[in-house]
Amino acid sequence: MKLLHLLYDFCDLYGEYGNILALERTLKSKTDVTTDRMPLTALSGELDFSGYDFIYIGSATERNLHTALEFLRVYKQPLKDALDKGTVILATGNAFELFGKSITDSGGKELIGLGFFDYYSVEGGERIVADEKAIFNKTEEPVIGFINKCSNIYGITSPMFTVSEGTGNNPDDKGEGIISGSFYGTHIIGPLLIRNPKIAEYFAEILIENQP
Repeated sequence: MKLLHLLYDFCDLYGEYGNILALERTLKSKTDVTTDRMPLTALSGELDFSGYDFIYIGSATERNLHTALEFLRVYKQPLKDALDKGTVILATGNAFELFGKSITDSGGKELIGLGFFDYYSVEGGERIVADEKAIFNKTEEPVIGFINKCSNIYGITSPMFTVSEGTGNNPDDKGEGIISGSFYGTHIIGPLLIRNPKIAEYFAEILIENQP
């Protein structure tokens, strides 16, 4: 099993590296695991992501997120190729905004996203901070976590979670995050897989099932 922690040094808020550690620990009881940790400076030349079973990217400051988008835009096609091949991608915190159509910053400037999906995000001047209770829509498993964001997401029709307490993708939506194929995105931090080990088990199971 080969895992990648993408931009571990740049999208690194809230101890989110714990997600990759939790998945490593869960997988190691079942199979051999290798994890690569790719810093921002490694995004140069030709890169092939299709050899990874799982790619993780965590939350960032808004400024770092916008910088990460500029770097990742160059590698849009290799990332899309990996996703199309069946690589599981998990993006937590505001990192999942990178994969939508656009991010409009607090000054009204629209940044073109990677465009894997049709959703878009709009940053505001006010932070949204809330404890979160939700149901994981794949397994009906209850989930706890935390939200700390300054953006709302619009255009998602297949959310990762249904919120019972807290905030959804936007004020009019009880859905939170997205699941599309093998892509999973959520604003829930905590870290998600540390506070919810059954979700780590879910990812371990689908990764093992995907192995030839």
